Amino acid sequence: MIKGLYTSASSMLQRLSKQEVAANNLANINTTGYKRDGFFQRALVEAGQSLSGSYHPEWRNTDPTEVVVDFSQGPLKQTEGALDVAIQGDGFFTIQTPDGERYTRNGNFTLDPDGLLTTQTGYPVLGEGGTIMLQGGDVKINEKGEVMVDGMLVDALDIRDFERPYQMTKVAGEFFLPKDGDQGEASENMAVFQGFLEESNVQSIQEMTEMLIVYRNYESDQRAVQMQDETLRKAVNELGAVR
Repeated sequence: MIKGLYTSASSMLQRLSKQEVAANNLANINTTGYKRDGFFQRALVEAGQSLSGSYHPEWRNTDPTEVVVDFSQGPLKQTEGALDVAIQGDGFFTIQTPDGERYTRNGNFTLDPDGLLTTQTGYPVLGEGGTIMLQGGDVKINEKGEVMVDGMLVDALDIRDFERPYQMTKVAGEFFLPKDGDQGEASENMAVFQGFLEESNVQSIQEMTEMLIVYRNYESDQRAVQMQDETLRKAVNELGAVR
């Protein structure tokens, strides 16, 4: 009986965690470059499936209770902004932060007052030669990530890729930090599109369905706890009174 209570209560805690993850995904549905999180059962993953219905090979052999990141491509949205760039394919933009290099799929860039290419939060965007200064008028960025101003090559965006499955953790919402200090290599399987941004890969219907399923299962576990508690109470108060 006590074991049954423990099992049901543990299941409720896991479902609460899943609910929080799904809610956070929905909250970031409009965040540029956001990659959704999810929980996955080992057996389903090995069978080529997941609780959310979308399988990715890098989730194979993950811990059943571990939160994993879905690095699948998000849709590209045209903005026509000269400093908006999106990666189609593999790789991450390299950003210089006070804590070191970080990586992101958010290509919503801007210029600081000195002409330095930065993120919207003010961190320098790195090129193959270091920080990128843009002095001039017409900025063009080609599919290789080469940055040109008024027809002159300035630098190329430093777009890195890492060994699969990606061993990266989210930092400060929009950035990723590779584990074990891996600095990756220049991405080869990618194309850069100027005037586009990669949208979040969160699918609202999928996340809302997940939340509904989790909520109903949570209610079932809650009823199971109540029933076991009532049975235990009767066993103590009634059976214990038999002489």
